[in-house]
Amino acid sequence: MRHTVRSTILALALIPAVSAGAQGSRTIAISEPAPATSPVIPAGTSFRSRLSMAEEAKLTRRVEQADLLTIEGRFAEARTILRAVADEQKAGDSYPAAALRRLANVEFGLGRPMVAAKVLEELAKAASEVGDPTVELQALVDASILYGQEGRTGKQRELRPRLVRLLDSPAIPEETRRSLAAHLDPK
Repeated sequence: MRHTVRSTILALALIPAVSAGAQGSRTIAISEPAPATSPVIPAGTSFRSRLSMAEEAKLTRRVEQADLLTIEGRFAEARTILRAVADEQKAGDSYPAAALRRLANVEFGLGRPMVAAKVLEELAKAASEVGDPTVELQALVDASILYGQEGRTGKQRELRPRLVRLLDSPAIPEETRRSLAAHLDPK
């Protein structure tokens, strides 16, 4: 029996679809309508990074491996790899945006929206540290939506002042600002 179940669509499609395939295997389509990083600051790079180009390339291959595992429905393995990559990048003062975004996707796909929201807050902090306000804003909006869906309005209120400041930032492109602001509750 084959059927498709649409998951909750977050701002900018945190997880676009979850489907059950033959013999009940699950797959998650990983696609990011907006880049996980800004065009100015590529994932896994930073001026202060202590990781060599070879180490960065190895970590990139591990993220790609996690993508394949996710497609195969091997979410727990993908989660382990993505967490390890993000931790290695942080320890090496490198920007872990791609690994953290994908980790949030996997956690959400595993039915762990609060864990996904915490990972998105971690992504927002990393983006703030390297001066990537667009990714920071996107991650905070996604986390806020997840918190709202789980009835955690206190966490939403906690994020609101930072969201408002970022939405007012001239560093955020107008189109991005309008798109993300539309996903926020006007309260």
